[in-house]
Amino acid sequence: MLAYIFALTVLAFLAFFSLCLIAACCAVSLVEGRKKKMLKTQKKASSFVDSLSKAESSFKRVLRSCYDGIYKSLSLFFSHIPANWLRVALYRGVFHMHIGKKVAIHKGVEIRGGFRISIGARTIVGDDCILDGRGGLVIGEDVNFSSRASIYTAQHFVNSTSFEGDYKRVSIGSRAWISANTIVLPGVVIGEGSVLAAGAIATKELKPFGIYGGIPAKQIGERRKDLDYHFSGPSTFFF
Repeated sequence: MLAYIFALTVLAFLAFFSLCLIAACCAVSLVEGRKKKMLKTQKKASSFVDSLSKAESSFKRVLRSCYDGIYKSLSLFFSHIPANWLRVALYRGVFHMHIGKKVAIHKGVEIRGGFRISIGARTIVGDDCILDGRGGLVIGEDVNFSSRASIYTAQHFVNSTSFEGDYKRVSIGSRAWISANTIVLPGVVIGEGSVLAAGAIATKELKPFGIYGGIPAKQIGERRKDLDYHFSGPSTFFF
């Protein structure tokens, strides 16, 4: 009898959790879709994002805080689903990310402002990376992000009396290689075929086919320009 009650309790909890998850996904998808449509009428990314963050009342601040919490929770949940095809489908459907064919997004990836992120075909995003799309993030084809690479498009003005936000688009060219434990700051343009060496911090433009390392990143070499490789997509069905 106790086992029967326990089983019913577990099933009821799973059913409730599933309903909450579906409701959260639908709500986030609707909001992100609306943001994407609103973006087309905005001239500047900064004015758009700032307009979203300015609350008119305490009630709206509470609602926005709740929404941000739900978004982050979904991002964390999606990133640990053990199936790349399902993760990608959820990023497309719920977060309204533009993701090309055969893209591999590994576990633990944190997504911010997904509706402003575009990822080209066959790109690989390694474990525990951060992709921040709040200021706009455009990634080319066959780009490789090694584990724990962090791409930021939003920060704050250091001398602002109100700690005002600063949003700048980041663009990464095809066949670029962003190595492990690197940081790319807002406004940086990374050229085609560029390499950002492990542990480096990119604060300004990386020229095509250049190899950059250090803090801040400086050119330390050059890559051959006849690269023609194409990644084959996810290596396994479940990972």
